[in-house]
Amino acid sequence: MAAAAAPLADDGDGIVDRAMWLACAAPNSGRLPAVGSVVFYFVDGHAAQFCQFPAPLLEQLAVPGPRVFLCTVAAVRLRADALTNEAYAEITLDPVADHDVPRLAPAPAPAPAAAAGGQQLRYFVKTLMISDFDFRIRFSAPMADAKGVFPPLVDAKAVQPLLVKDLHGSPMTFDYGRKGKRVTLAKVWKKFRDDMDFVDGDSVIFMRRRDDDDDDGELYVGVRRQRTLERPLRNTMRRYRPPTPPQAAVQEAVLAAAGHAAAGERFTVAYRSRQDGDEFVVPREAVEEGLRARLTSLAEVEFVWAVEDGAPPIVGPRGKVTAIATGQLWRNLEIVWDGNSEMDMSANFWQVRPVEEVDISPSTPPPKRLKNCEIDDTASTSVSVDNGDEQVPTMRQRLEALIPDNI
Repeated sequence: MAAAAAPLADDGDGIVDRAMWLACAAPNSGRLPAVGSVVFYFVDGHAAQFCQFPAPLLEQLAVPGPRVFLCTVAAVRLRADALTNEAYAEITLDPVADHDVPRLAPAPAPAPAAAAGGQQLRYFVKTLMISDFDFRIRFSAPMADAKGVFPPLVDAKAVQPLLVKDLHGSPMTFDYGRKGKRVTLAKVWKKFRDDMDFVDGDSVIFMRRRDDDDDDGELYVGVRRQRTLERPLRNTMRRYRPPTPPQAAVQEAVLAAAGHAAAGERFTVAYRSRQDGDEFVVPREAVEEGLRARLTSLAEVEFVWAVEDGAPPIVGPRGKVTAIATGQLWRNLEIVWDGNSEMDMSANFWQVRPVEEVDISPSTPPPKRLKNCEIDDTASTSVSVDNGDEQVPTMRQRLEALIPDNI
């Protein structure tokens, strides 16, 4: 894979840039908000990033009321975790009231990627399995994946040193070789593997910055965790770095961010893209478009992954809405996906769109459509769906009920 290189983030780390951050993010995720844009901050999504079951944590919120806040983006800094080697985005947010923001104000265009001297980032991702860290003392990957990232071997029958840096610039020298149709890394791989305390499903990302006329760009390695670490790392390689923050401290950061948001005070969150659809700082335009969707139970929908501004949407599998949770907005849709058991059955309403079925047979009458709401964008209220004798509230009414001061 190749991506155009953006300017290095001026945040003190000096290594992680936009292209590297996106390479380390989940494949169809990792959208970064533009500075100055209007976004929604979802506390539930922030908590879910650190807790597999966030409900007990959310019950500790000091202030009752909404768990979603309208904000403007004050800053976005790209960093690397000092211990786990994960790339993450540090996003600073200013809570605002809706009347302070011009309706449908266009989001600032993202800064164009600077391709100085034709510089590109090439990378490949290897998702680790039990066999990669259970007993092996070397890393291996298909040659086809590593081509263009790892340099060609001078002697296919011998090993050669390969210098790789982590996302803080700390060097490691591997023994680089070949075994059949796979490339291998040995010598310090076991130590790196043990210090990172990998589990089944974690990924390593090897990246190389290359110029059009230069095959010797620096090689870096990043890490994408499948989930939050539940215990401190052993940290034998990096004794001078601080220990992993205890889970209680991480949870406290979520509670503090929610408290500042409720008080209308500036706050900063750390976003690690680990799985598709985990963005908890969401562009206002995406949420408002989701509010316009005509969704009811049994509606046919298709998943649409978040992409960078200007890129074509990535459409995923189709499914059927089986339930719409009331009183919550984060992952409030329960969806049974067609033939895809790996998709999370809980989804956010802005991540799906209705499937428009078209019957081209002239002899067949058009299918009966469910009655749905019509939303007037110029009004502050919405019309409910008349589902028989039951009035089903629209998404906009749910949002208005939760944050009446913001919408």
